[in-house]
Amino acid sequence: MRRTVDAPLLPDRLLVGYASWSECDDRVIRAARQGVNVIVWFAINFLANATGHASIGGGPDLACVRTVRASLEAEGLPTVHMISLGGWNAPHPPDKLGSSAAWWEALSAWSRAGGHSPVFDGLDIDLEGSDAPAPSEAAHVAANTLSVPCLTLIGELSVLAKRNGWLVSLAPPQSYLTASTPAFNRTALQPALGWPHSHFRYAGRNAYAFLLAKYGQAPGAGGRTFDWVFVQLYESFSLAHAQLRRGEALGAIFAQILAGFARGWRVDFGADAPLDFASTRVRLPPVAIVLGLANGWAASRLAPRDARARCADEQPVLFACPHAVREAHAALPAELQPRGFGFWSIASEGELTPCAAEQLAGDTADGSGARGALDRARAPLSPLFLARALNDILHTRT
Repeated sequence: MRRTVDAPLLPDRLLVGYASWSECDDRVIRAARQGVNVIVWFAINFLANATGHASIGGGPDLACVRTVRASLEAEGLPTVHMISLGGWNAPHPPDKLGSSAAWWEALSAWSRAGGHSPVFDGLDIDLEGSDAPAPSEAAHVAANTLSVPCLTLIGELSVLAKRNGWLVSLAPPQSYLTASTPAFNRTALQPALGWPHSHFRYAGRNAYAFLLAKYGQAPGAGGRTFDWVFVQLYESFSLAHAQLRRGEALGAIFAQILAGFARGWRVDFGADAPLDFASTRVRLPPVAIVLGLANGWAASRLAPRDARARCADEQPVLFACPHAVREAHAALPAELQPRGFGFWSIASEGELTPCAAEQLAGDTADGSGARGALDRARAPLSPLFLARALNDILHTRT
């Protein structure tokens, strides 16, 4: 068996911040100073080059990333640097282009460009769907389907990366990995869970559960293949958002998600004949889970009266103010504490929200506003730095 190279040590608590598309600037450094100890740089694609071989496209400027990394090290701010693969509207890896070993070689060489050591500590998997115009309905379906060869490539590549000393994380939208249903579908053109009257048709059904079930404990990968799973609760029309709109407490929603993963749930993989994988139980401990939140970009889409997270019917994205997250986290029992929190995106740090006014008004953590008399239509706005607020909860930076 091939010798496994040790991956970088992870801190006990993770505060994950996603840089925006190709972002590399002072805002990233500020976020790290304010609490982010895992930066996910965004985002690369797996493409065919002019000669038809595996090639890495997109991503941030590597020289800039090296400069940021050196600056944080000089300041004594230990930080994990991940590179994300995918994103919304991004192409999926070609089905018939190279083995997982070929893609690992291409990725490793790309990460070393301009230096003797890799600029990144690991790979973050964020393959999603697409609502971009397509030339045909078949092309639209294909762009929203994680093919069997694609899932196989990602699973095998994850194991290879882990064996070679990289960290590996998953970043599924909530519907792509949810213990709320046994349903499995590789095509993310499903109705949104919990939204019976919504016309949204870009939800998934547990596609990422296959990666955990088949590749989560691969031999020779040094134990668990995936170091953490970042669950995007800010997915458009997420189940968590539907529950919050119905008046459920944010803490109860967090607890339900974490407990469901911890207990495990049966996923009907066997219903997908091309997958050729038996239905089985999938389990994910809280220590492997990072709850993904939205920062000010989501609040800016809300009507002022709804900015607490109790959103208007047309508002698709869950947004919770920091004091609500703090109260929800404090309500979790010790056995359901997640590994941490994270957010999209660093570029939106400092955007204006009514969160400070909401906190002064004393609104309840479930968004009901029962204790507050705040007129949200006239609420004063102030900058929100979610990294700083989450650091107050997790204490990732002292």
